[in-house]
Amino acid sequence: MYSNRVFYVLAFLEGAIVMAMELLCGKMLTIYFGNSLIVWTPVLAVTLSGLTTGYFLGGIISEKSKNTDALFSLFFLALIFTGFIPYLSDVFLNMSTNLGYINGAVISSLLLLTPPLICMGATTPLIINNVTKSVVNSGKATGWVYSVSTAGGILSTFIIGFYLMP
Repeated sequence: MYSNRVFYVLAFLEGAIVMAMELLCGKMLTIYFGNSLIVWTPVLAVTLSGLTTGYFLGGIISEKSKNTDALFSLFFLALIFTGFIPYLSDVFLNMSTNLGYINGAVISSLLLLTPPLICMGATTPLIINNVTKSVVNSGKATGWVYSVSTAGGILSTFIIGFYLMP
């Protein structure tokens, strides 16, 4: 039904959005908790744990069918959660400053990043499931999806880090 290009574009966007969220949320936290490992450690750990949970759930969902509805719904839900981050950040960050630097940074990261990252992570197995035509090409398909996603993340990191954030 859909060309593989659609899925690779989605993988590219997923990687770009994940890195954008990670960088921008980290930058938001620096306002409240300083620019140190106290900020970046939970941001990185929550990013990885959110993606890991999403990969696991996406794997379960992908076993049910190659239906693209779940994929596009999860991606759309991730975008909605991501769109709410700027509006919820002040509330969550102000609440968590009373918890101390480490606890506040961890709780803030969890509240802001976990929902969209679980959804983004869940899209990856669904994309792989849709581009895999047979068991024979599953390794190639998986490699392409992850490399395209990572390329999106790299590009997003440079654009945000060097041009948009400053």
